[in-house]
Amino acid sequence: MNKKISFIQNLNTNDINVKNSTISFWPYFAPESCISFKRSFFIKFQKDTDKLKFKFTKVWLGFRLAVYSYYKDKSFYHLNEKLTFYENFGQSIKYKKFNNLWWKRRKDSFMYTHIITKKLIFLVNFDYLISSLIIRVLSILKS
Repeated sequence: MNKKISFIQNLNTNDINVKNSTISFWPYFAPESCISFKRSFFIKFQKDTDKLKFKFTKVWLGFRLAVYSYYKDKSFYHLNEKLTFYENFGQSIKYKKFNNLWWKRRKDSFMYTHIITKKLIFLVNFDYLISSLIIRVLSILKS
């Protein structure tokens, strides 16, 4: 076993889908039910992201852990086996596609990824700009 691996996920798709273009730069990571990690990894994650723990509360922990492992800690590994079955219920229901919370979580996910990676590419693509614009429009309409 590779001792550098601290975070592992089994995918409910065939591989990690990272869209790299000016239209979108968005990694797909498996849901929380598909991940395992070492205690030492989680302690390091908590220490390194302590300042962010209340800032990105809409971004699910599984995504934050995967982003940190994949981009910063470089300890990410995925199995090409489907070991879990994923259903949308519980917290997922609050984030129905294209509702207000979904757009806010999406923008926060971009911001979180940008902060972890320190890469501007997450904030200078069409997908992020559209998410930001829609949130602005929705907040205007709400007022």
